[in-house]
Amino acid sequence: MTTYTICMESVPEIACMAHVAELPGCHTLASGERAALAALPAVIERHRAWRQAHGLSAGGDNAVTLTVAQVINGPRPWQLAGASALFSLDRRILDDGEIAEHLRLLACARADMLRGAHAVPRGAYDEALPAHPRTLRQLLTHLADTEVWLLSRLGRRVAVAEPDPLRRLIDVRARALEHITRYDREDRDLVFVPTAQPSEDPDEMWTLRKLLRRMIEHELAHLEDMDAAVAHWSQSGAE
Repeated sequence: MTTYTICMESVPEIACMAHVAELPGCHTLASGERAALAALPAVIERHRAWRQAHGLSAGGDNAVTLTVAQVINGPRPWQLAGASALFSLDRRILDDGEIAEHLRLLACARADMLRGAHAVPRGAYDEALPAHPRTLRQLLTHLADTEVWLLSRLGRRVAVAEPDPLRRLIDVRARALEHITRYDREDRDLVFVPTAQPSEDPDEMWTLRKLLRRMIEHELAHLEDMDAAVAHWSQSGAE
C-alpha cells in the first residue's frame, strides 16, 4: 500500500485544490476538502497510468492511503490572478534526481500537448469548442503566456514576440529550461516574492519546487482541454 501526502488550498464553501506531494502535477479541484479527498484516488490512478504510458515509474502501488499534511485557507490558484500557497513541502531543497524528474514530467506533458495540436488542422485552430471558453489557438497561447508569468514568479523575465502558437510554446519552454537549469544546488530553496504582475496576495511566496509543481499541474490540467479539442475535430471531420 502506498501512502500519499496531500496538501490543500481551500476557500471554505467555495472550492479546494488538493495536491499529491509524491506525484508532481497530480492534483484535483473540487467543491471542498471532503470532495477533493473523495476524488483523489481516481485522479491518482489516472495520473499513474499517464506516467506509465510515458515509461516513467508509476510512483506507488494500486492500494492507496491519503494523509493530509497541510491545509492552507485563502489561496485561490484556480482563479485569474489568484494566489497559490507555499506549502512546507515546497520549501524542501530539490536534489538533482528530483530536478530531472520534474523536467521529464514537463517534457512528457508538453509532448502530449504538441501531439494533440498537430492532430488538428491549422484551419480549425480558431473554431469554438463546445463547453470550452477558449479556441485551440487561445489555449496554446494561454499555455505559453502562463509559463512566462510563472517564470516571473522567480524574477525571471522572458520576452516572447512569436505570434505562431506552436512556435511560441516551443520558444517559451526553451527559455524556461534555460532559467531552471541555471540554479545551483544551494540556490534551489531560495524564496521569492514577485514584484512584477503580482497576484491578489502581494506577499505571495515562491520557490523553485513550487514553480515546477505549478508548471506541471497547469500543463496537465489543460491536456484535458486539448483532448477535447482533438475529439471535437475528429468527430466533426468524420461527419
